[in-house]
Amino acid sequence: MKQYIPNIKLVSVDMDGTLLKSDKTIHQDTLRDIEEASRKGINVTYCTGRAIPELAAYVNSLPAIRYGVCLAGALVYDFHEKRVIYKRSLHPGHVRKIVESSLKYDAMAQFLTVDKSIVRSDQVNHMDDFNLGEYQAMFDEVTTKVDDLSEEVKDQEVILKANIHYHTAEDRQAAYEDLKLLPMSFVLSETSTLEIMPEGVNKAA
Repeated sequence: MKQYIPNIKLVSVDMDGTLLKSDKTIHQDTLRDIEEASRKGINVTYCTGRAIPELAAYVNSLPAIRYGVCLAGALVYDFHEKRVIYKRSLHPGHVRKIVESSLKYDAMAQFLTVDKSIVRSDQVNHMDDFNLGEYQAMFDEVTTKVDDLSEEVKDQEVILKANIHYHTAEDRQAAYEDLKLLPMSFVLSETSTLEIMPEGVNKAA
């Protein structure tokens, strides 16, 4: 009997907990498999909540991956041509609501554009406080640090996604209850992070 081989054209891989090991590196076998798939004409793409700056180190070591579904679907990007294929942004009024919510719960707000990850400079050095200590080195390296986040986001034309990192899962749940009726998409991730995208945006879409 002839073996059936599916005609696979696209493989999308999540980053944290899937493509990456617990130490945030990629196993050599995985690198080999991705390169082999690329040689066979299969497009392997990132499919992640991460921003472009947070992918830089992996993009350089994985030239076989050309495209990324980033920011949980708010941005589709061509890494070879360094161009945006698709993007959706949050409404400025909703961004203001997100800032207000983060202040209410003393949470760390992170606003993401095509090429920036914007955070408050007085919070980013304390990622353990938000249950994200394993990401400290990455945040130190790739974030744009500002003194006044409220003023900074006023100057940004396109905020594609917001990540709000809370001290506790209980705070996250309370904040979600405050925001959930606004026309946006939400993902509860990590221990106490709330990811917020434009309405209808998700990785599958």
